[in-house]
Amino acid sequence: MPAERGQLMAHRDNLLGYLALSALAFFAVYFAKERLYADAGYFLVRVIDEEGFHVINQRWLMPLIQWLPLVGVKLGLPLKGITVLYSLGNVVLCAGAFLYVSRVLRDGYHGLILLATQFVGLAQALFCPVFELYYGAILLITLRALLQSDVRNTRSGQVIAWLLFALIATCHFLGLLVLLLMLTLDRIWQHRPMFIAFLSILVVLMAQRIIGLSGYEDRAFQTVFLRLELAGIGWIFAPGRLWAHAVQAFWHYPDAILIALLSIFTAWRKKAWWPLLMFFAGHLVIYTVVSLYFPDGTHDRYRETLDYAHVLWALVAAGWAAQVSHLWRKWTPHLFALVLVLRIGWSFHVGNTFEERKEWIEERIVHAREQRITKGLDTAVRQFVPPGFNNAPLYSPAPFEYLLLSAMQGPENTVVLVSVPRGAQADLQALDEELRREGVMLPDRRNGRYFHMPEGPFTVVE
Repeated sequence: MPAERGQLMAHRDNLLGYLALSALAFFAVYFAKERLYADAGYFLVRVIDEEGFHVINQRWLMPLIQWLPLVGVKLGLPLKGITVLYSLGNVVLCAGAFLYVSRVLRDGYHGLILLATQFVGLAQALFCPVFELYYGAILLITLRALLQSDVRNTRSGQVIAWLLFALIATCHFLGLLVLLLMLTLDRIWQHRPMFIAFLSILVVLMAQRIIGLSGYEDRAFQTVFLRLELAGIGWIFAPGRLWAHAVQAFWHYPDAILIALLSIFTAWRKKAWWPLLMFFAGHLVIYTVVSLYFPDGTHDRYRETLDYAHVLWALVAAGWAAQVSHLWRKWTPHLFALVLVLRIGWSFHVGNTFEERKEWIEERIVHAREQRITKGLDTAVRQFVPPGFNNAPLYSPAPFEYLLLSAMQGPENTVVLVSVPRGAQADLQALDEELRREGVMLPDRRNGRYFHMPEGPFTVVE
């Protein structure tokens, strides 16, 4: 009877997993164009133009994000098809990891938690699916499942664990932070060979990272240290600030908060004091680091990417809870099914604003063409505010969004527009050089396979 019950639970978990993957895939295809928001459009343009992987800041898991659209480029697929493949990147990686965890490691609840990394606590951030930590999260839950299984004692399991550790450690500083918290939670030092291997890999990676520290990362660390020097650490724990963040979190992350509270309650009920201490300490450390770097609480896509470290730590705690509690193993699928329905439903609701924004960008492209402008400065401004509590307006369109959306109608229809508020000063003759200084690396081939880049100076779109 217990064996039959276990098989039924495994079938149920697998069924829910496939339903979750189907929902994520449908979302990715439906909003493929809208998911070119912010940095996403930049990376796709670089992959298409360079016909290779585009890795920045030594974040070596980026090829996991980029290989699918790159295959599309090599096969000569149309730009619309490449955009869909790009949007499906997180779903494909998630599916592969889910099959490995559920079929090879036979760990159904970590398989569900792995899938949950792609929808718990996410809404606006789903429309810019290139934040490295989303992919690091998939690998992190996979690594935890591997370390909890007997496979970790095999040679192949050890090699996979080392590779996963290296990729997670380089995905993002917050990814490294959650990784170290997870290994501390699981007392990795009790597994001496794995501990020594991880420590050695970490030393090598950090030495390389420090030597090759990018300007972007250097400014991020300087920001944290400068705030510590000028204001100290006490201001981030001021009652008013804590209350404001709590209200913001309640409205935007009720699913993550519920999961975290249930895990904390499980640790308290089991008198598991070490996990209980680690759960609280982890959230405290994450809150401190994130607040020192970016204290603004107004909600937007970037706020979600930073707060995602809290979400991921809550999901790691859920993995621990499912290990020690039969009730967790029984109810986790029901809880995640509910969260999936609510999150996907809410994300479609938020997606209406992104659809309106995309349609407006396409209207501006048509308007520029009507003026026979293919390389222009667009001074039109329109704010799009997503539904929800205390949301900031969506970002102004990036040049890469204009470029991609226009070229989907054929490379000969390529339009390059730069969004600048009316009245802003711009040297139209020197704008190309200014964009390069700002890191906006547009293609430059006149007759590329996907973009026919216009020549000459920028012109103001009336």
